[in-house]
Amino acid sequence: MRLTALIMLLPAITIGQAAIAAGESLSGSWVGWICPQPGPANAARCSSFSLHLLQKGRRLCGSHLYATAGARQLDEGGIPSLLAILEDGKATGTVESVRKSPSVRIAVTLLLADGELQWQRLANPAGDYLLPDTLRMTRSRQGGLSQRSEQHLSAACSAHLDMPTDKDKTAAAPKAP
Repeated sequence: MRLTALIMLLPAITIGQAAIAAGESLSGSWVGWICPQPGPANAARCSSFSLHLLQKGRRLCGSHLYATAGARQLDEGGIPSLLAILEDGKATGTVESVRKSPSVRIAVTLLLADGELQWQRLANPAGDYLLPDTLRMTRSRQGGLSQRSEQHLSAACSAHLDMPTDKDKTAAAPKAP
């Protein structure tokens, strides 16, 4: 009997955790490390990937920077380089790499789970880019962009963040009598 009651409670517990995660904002700076072997993450021996995100409602906009160990190679995009829409607790969109000309747009998803941002690249288009396939990222404790860069990103993202999504337009549409 107790086992049956526990099994019946598991979906409710999972739904409760998902609702909390869905209500959290992805805004802020996130960082992930890709290290060749176990040990402390540092820029001398590990590649790093950072996202600087702004969220307004269901819209997400931001910039990225990928640096190989020792910053020998970089991948970044324009400002903004990431545009996405949140739906069912997951952000789906594109990131643009301007590492080489022509730039490359790549489909990605972001999912916030257990305080970590899970990045996943959904495509492998031809081109020269340095973006991880998958990566778990944490909020940066060292801040992120400078105040000036943050203002630049905010201004560049304002048009995307203020645009209603198709779902928003459908919800606001008048009902036929």
